[in-house]
Amino acid sequence: MSRRIRVLCAIGSLDIGGAERQMIQILRHLDRQRFEPLLYLTHNRGELRAQIPEDVPVHSFWEHRQFPRLNYPGRLYRAQITDLAQVIAQQQIDVVYDRTFTMTLFAGPASDRAQKPRVSCIASDPKVDLPQSAGRFLRIKRRKLAQAYRSAFQVVTVSDGVRQSALDYYQLAPSQVTTILNGVDLQQVEQRSTEFTPDFPADRFHIVACGRLHPSKGYPHLMDAVATLGQHKQLVTLHILGEGSERARLEKQIEQLSQQPTFADFVEIKLHGYVENPLPYIRAANLFCLSSVYEGLPNALLEAIACGTPVVATDCDFGPREILSGGRYGHLVTPPDTLQAALLNAIQHPERDRERTVPARKSLAENYSLKRCISQLEDLLQAAVHQTDTVHSQ
Repeated sequence: MSRRIRVLCAIGSLDIGGAERQMIQILRHLDRQRFEPLLYLTHNRGELRAQIPEDVPVHSFWEHRQFPRLNYPGRLYRAQITDLAQVIAQQQIDVVYDRTFTMTLFAGPASDRAQKPRVSCIASDPKVDLPQSAGRFLRIKRRKLAQAYRSAFQVVTVSDGVRQSALDYYQLAPSQVTTILNGVDLQQVEQRSTEFTPDFPADRFHIVACGRLHPSKGYPHLMDAVATLGQHKQLVTLHILGEGSERARLEKQIEQLSQQPTFADFVEIKLHGYVENPLPYIRAANLFCLSSVYEGLPNALLEAIACGTPVVATDCDFGPREILSGGRYGHLVTPPDTLQAALLNAIQHPERDRERTVPARKSLAENYSLKRCISQLEDLLQAAVHQTDTVHSQ
């Protein structure tokens, strides 16, 4: 192909989330000598819209539509498949890259209808994520997703654990599923993490957690564990950066914890809400804690390591164990008891955790380089187009 490859990157929205942040990185860093990226959204919304590169056209399903007065089951599903197939045809798309299962439900049949190759990304553990997030018609959606993944040129997973789960859950052929890790732009993290210095009182131990206020993030366990530190007369502040549906529940929990005798004297828990740039908070923290119930490959944990901050992470499926090399580069814990012990240990012996940050950052640079991860995706997209061109020329 003599011209640049036109890649349609498809995702539900650009609300704050790991998959959405990675999509922005892909749009920014795809080689413009080889690729011409476009973006398709179900909803043209989200805090990350401001980060879309200026040369990337955006197409949105809901931008010029009203919600139908009569919305029978399957109507919007079929309408979005038709819309996406039309965008693929009208924009002369060469290959589709979709991320998250909600978009794969549409992108699978749409790209098949348009007769264009597709690379689909699974960014979290499907056996947990789909039942918790799919809503109605779970069995139908699971079957349609299995069909969509089987018809893709290649399925990409963000960790080896997610890969194995996808193989089992959707009954996919091993040759069709490959792992491309989420990449971290170390230079960008270094630059953005020093944009400002948070006002962290020096007499307190500061723990930072970052992510949506969602049940999957395990914040209740983390807040309970931090509250116990007051019993050891440790001055501690937990900073939770993020917004979401669990705010009211977490605020109520903080109110209940504040009734404990040692809480008010020693412990603070702050819900900061959405923070456009959380990296200075992570860099300034004494400890970063990932308390998730499940993950795919947590970007926030990667960024904490890039900032040189000691980390504690739950040993959940999947990602933390791979990133931390089984606990070599940070504490892997199981809430609630071992989480409490790990936090107390980090406060009482900070030098031990600081020693881990240097080899952890070295491992990050070697295995999670954004340049390397983007290059792997570029090769996959090019191979998909090449195979299609070869078939059509025969």
